[in-house]
Amino acid sequence: MNKFIVIFFCFFGYSNNILAENHDDIYVAEQKLIGDPKTFLMLSDMRVGGHDISISRWQSSKGIDAVILKLTEQIPSDTIAWSDGEVMHMQWSTEAHSHLLVVSPVNVKKVDFYMSSIRMSSINDERTQVSYSALKQALSEQTLSAELVMDIQDKYSGVENATLMYVSSLPVKILDVMIRKILKYLSWFVIENSRHRQAVFSASTIRAIQHGETLRVDLVDDVGKTFMYVNLSGGLKP
Repeated sequence: MNKFIVIFFCFFGYSNNILAENHDDIYVAEQKLIGDPKTFLMLSDMRVGGHDISISRWQSSKGIDAVILKLTEQIPSDTIAWSDGEVMHMQWSTEAHSHLLVVSPVNVKKVDFYMSSIRMSSINDERTQVSYSALKQALSEQTLSAELVMDIQDKYSGVENATLMYVSSLPVKILDVMIRKILKYLSWFVIENSRHRQAVFSASTIRAIQHGETLRVDLVDDVGKTFMYVNLSGGLKP
């Protein structure tokens, strides 16, 4: 858990929506907690080890004694608390998340708060992970003479996207035929009108769908090598 505390102190420039109960409270981590809503910042949609995490930061203009007294009324009764000098650490869990709150006095009239919220269960759908892993493995087979050079998973507007890029020594025309066969073998439905874009077959686009997932493979010839851009979207949602 200490590694998440380190992340807190690297986070200063990101913001999200502020949910305020009143002038002296904010709503965060499924709790109403003391703090000034105008100082609230949140960095969300991050993933560590297959789990969603969010990081929050805010301040209170009340002194540390008043802050701790108020927090004891707001946090769950089963909260684990400990101190590290003047810094207080508080940890509690809900059905879906584990929360860690760090309370650090700045001076007699100001207190900083740092919080991490970690989704307890993995957000990846098991079926999708099987298809994603199978696709990644199939495209790495020696028969395609392809080397994986990029593997990125990114979240945008609540939809998961996985992007892969390979470099192959085979020409576009041969790869196009081989990849279509591989996708059909892996039970993807290949959209047959997704054909090559040029008569010389120096570029090709393959589209396929499976279980709500959308797959696009772009093949582009570049000085005797073929770049394979693979995008999988819509199927890695929680």
